[in-house]
Amino acid sequence: MSYIRKAANLFLLGFGLLITLYLLLISAKNAFSLPFAFSAIIALLAFLAGIALIIYLPNTKFVRITALVVILALGFGIRLFWTLQTRSYPSLDFWHFYDAAYKFSLGYKPFFEKPFFVTWPYQNGFAIYEGWLMKLVTSAVLNLQIVNVLVSTATIGAVFLLAKELFNWRSGLLAAYLCATFVPFIYMSSVLTNQMPATMFYMFGLWLLIKGQKRLPTSWWWLCAAAGAGILIGLGNILRPLASLILVALILFYLVYMFGGTAKGRRAWVKPLVYIALIVGAYGGTMATANFAITATGTAPYKLINRDPSWKLVTGLNVATGGMYSKARDEQVAKYPIGKARSAENKRIIKQELRDKKSLLRLFNIKFRYMWTSIDTSYQWAVNNKEAAINPQNATQKLQSWRYFQGLQWLVLFLAFAGGLFAILNPWRLTDGLDRNATLLIILWFGYITAHLLIEVQMRYRFFIMPCVMVLAALGIAALAERLRPTDAGRNPLLSANLLKKH
Repeated sequence: MSYIRKAANLFLLGFGLLITLYLLLISAKNAFSLPFAFSAIIALLAFLAGIALIIYLPNTKFVRITALVVILALGFGIRLFWTLQTRSYPSLDFWHFYDAAYKFSLGYKPFFEKPFFVTWPYQNGFAIYEGWLMKLVTSAVLNLQIVNVLVSTATIGAVFLLAKELFNWRSGLLAAYLCATFVPFIYMSSVLTNQMPATMFYMFGLWLLIKGQKRLPTSWWWLCAAAGAGILIGLGNILRPLASLILVALILFYLVYMFGGTAKGRRAWVKPLVYIALIVGAYGGTMATANFAITATGTAPYKLINRDPSWKLVTGLNVATGGMYSKARDEQVAKYPIGKARSAENKRIIKQELRDKKSLLRLFNIKFRYMWTSIDTSYQWAVNNKEAAINPQNATQKLQSWRYFQGLQWLVLFLAFAGGLFAILNPWRLTDGLDRNATLLIILWFGYITAHLLIEVQMRYRFFIMPCVMVLAALGIAALAERLRPTDAGRNPLLSANLLKKH
């Protein structure tokens, strides 16, 4: 391993563990400050029992397939039950999406008139997607929610494939199980949010990306994988624009781990360079096609762009609101027309916020603690129907156990995540068979944390990165279990098929 890679590993490992330790300490304080719920302890024991069961499953094809089907069925069943119990309806931003989608499905063009879509045309992609769904399954909210449940279940499958690709089938089952039972994902399954389908496409895209990357030296299948990954990441970006973060993480990963300090010569760079170019090209082609289709057909006046790009910084650097949305600041900025005048006002506000360095550092700490250590409040987006079984009047009482369990589950998840960081980045290579391409997910996690120190924060914004956290946590659990069990291949169920062949 080159010195560049070693230095990068040490930085990611050391800084990552420090961040995770701080996160765990504050999260534990927040979790144990909640009213005690004995039923949450029972749920935690059941949750841990599920993890233990997966660790000790026999290594047969029938068992592997059956376990995956059971986890997918569990995820689908819990989400459907939650949806039927809450019968939530779209609110705030999600109402804008639903209303525009409904009008679009009827043949109208709402993207020319609503300020929400004129200012931020990148939002049009999801509304158009939802409009086409309405043409297929009608505009009934419940029908759209059931599609959402199916998409959320498919994301569990994507997380399984990604974790399996990075280690083995057991780590894949562990990741899928964590995803299926993660409380905020269950909450959001009844919310008509662009995060749900976008995250599904992103996770399938990351799986194909890593699958192709592993096959660069041995076959030409990576050409198809690169194209597929680029298209899937593009589809995710059409619905929720986060692809730039993934592509930046990918480029950093290649610079440090594929090219950094390599002694193999320039020929060894050809395939990786072509691979990146194909991914970026397929992504760019997907976005160009979508933009052309939207503008050429007269569906919307603008491409999927952000006409007020500095707004997120204006909000995110607002010390008074802790980096969260401010109606007063929104009204202040809205006085200026979109373009040079508004950009100038945004820059003035940003410069003003950047002057006080001490307040800025305190703001970063406040935002980090809110985003990564607070008990998730996503249920507030789902619990808004007064006539549902779980409604605004009884939500506090009915969800008390869920919230306490959620805090405990968060601690388990990030303890395992810390184990994943160590398993992947430790300089002693203690875990055989663990794919070092998992470092890409760690870089992505770092990037996501950094971005949200600067831009607006909301609790639901951590939705996208959590499947990556679960994959890394699953790798940590699987790697630890392998180290603690006998190393004999015949007795160690965690050894991958490739390792078994070596014995």
